[in-house]
Amino acid sequence: MSVRENALEALMKVSGGSKPKDAIEAVSGNTGLDRRDRALMMELVYGTIRWRLLLDHVLSGFLAKTPGNRTTENLRLALYQLLFTRVPGHAAVFEAVQLEKNGGNQGRPGLANAVLRSFQRREEQILKEMAALRGMAGDSSAQDEKRIQAAAIAWSHPQWLLKRWARVMGVEEAVALAQSNNKIPPLTIRVKSGQKTEALEYLKKDFPYAAGTGFSPSGIKIAGGAVFEEVIKILPLCFAQDEAAQLTTFLLAPQPGERILDACAAPGGKSTHIAELMEDNGGIVAADISPERLERVRQNADRLGLKSVKPVQADAASLEDSLGVFDRVILDAPCSALGTIRRNPDVKYRHTKKGLRELGAAQLRMLNSVSKAVKKGGTIVYCTCSTESEEGEDVVDNFLKESSGAFLPDASSPAFMAELRAGRYFRTWPHRHDMDGFFMARLVRTR
Repeated sequence: MSVRENALEALMKVSGGSKPKDAIEAVSGNTGLDRRDRALMMELVYGTIRWRLLLDHVLSGFLAKTPGNRTTENLRLALYQLLFTRVPGHAAVFEAVQLEKNGGNQGRPGLANAVLRSFQRREEQILKEMAALRGMAGDSSAQDEKRIQAAAIAWSHPQWLLKRWARVMGVEEAVALAQSNNKIPPLTIRVKSGQKTEALEYLKKDFPYAAGTGFSPSGIKIAGGAVFEEVIKILPLCFAQDEAAQLTTFLLAPQPGERILDACAAPGGKSTHIAELMEDNGGIVAADISPERLERVRQNADRLGLKSVKPVQADAASLEDSLGVFDRVILDAPCSALGTIRRNPDVKYRHTKKGLRELGAAQLRMLNSVSKAVKKGGTIVYCTCSTESEEGEDVVDNFLKESSGAFLPDASSPAFMAELRAGRYFRTWPHRHDMDGFFMARLVRTR
């Protein structure tokens, strides 16, 4: 199978509900693709998903009705190559037509050829229309509704999501956030505290674009398409973890000798970071409901040589008393992941307003459950990688109301996080801080 055929098969799996990373693994696992071909496949899959709404807008000008799923994905893939890559136009069209011929009874080679040739004839005009949409989205003198409509197409984000962001931060920032979400993020790694400068010196020999993160004292960003499997050869004890996720552990502020619960621990980024901050002196219960995901926690702790991390299968929504009480608890609750669109572009198409409310209700149940495991004077950090209040402020506000004073918000933090404070809580944003969008709350038990 060619790289583009592999990419199409992966896109078909994503349209069936798979995550892009899982789809790529499933398709390419036994194909023997070299590093270069695998990188191209990832670009084609993620790029086609990232720009799906714009691609569909362009295709709608050439289609009287939507063809079958496979042909639609194939046309999106070809059009992405024509608009956003250096793949020669004739090669992209030829490959798309061949993929349709290979599609058996579902294939529409004639349609694919006609649509893509028509696009090539009108490409200059379409590029001007795309530029006009971007201009309208960024025009502060235009009506808000028109700006949002243009941005939804130009930056390939659902209108309902843009409207929500506009209500929170204004249209200007909502458009900036959508634009930022379409930029390929750097690889961000975590190194042990105090080793950042030395680690950067090692990395820059092979990765000249490596730079320290703006907030986390343990973070390094590597632009230019760096692959973790290559970085780990130079820094075997580093961990791939976005800067925002690193900050949640600093907010928890674990101390040596304490007993800590990481309530949704897989794949182990926070548990291992806690262990490092505690100098591997203490007890960390790394809980997760999935045995398979717990194995990843165990593997990561072993790789980093950390002995204080103890993986335990447990459901954060109904935590058992047998786990005992803890000095500190961190709950990184399962969420919409709408703060990670840069890394997971498919999530912007997966969610609805109703679905966000349902996620918030599940997160509140988890927070109520794990709160019982915190001793008096102890701390909970609740966090989600979501931009939406239903999964952040609303969850914690409702929890505090139901706790009747048993817990209070504590907005104290390390000095390097002061800029991220948002009232009683903390927020990070891709377009403001060049990291994933996270909500974080620090709560202290009073009785």
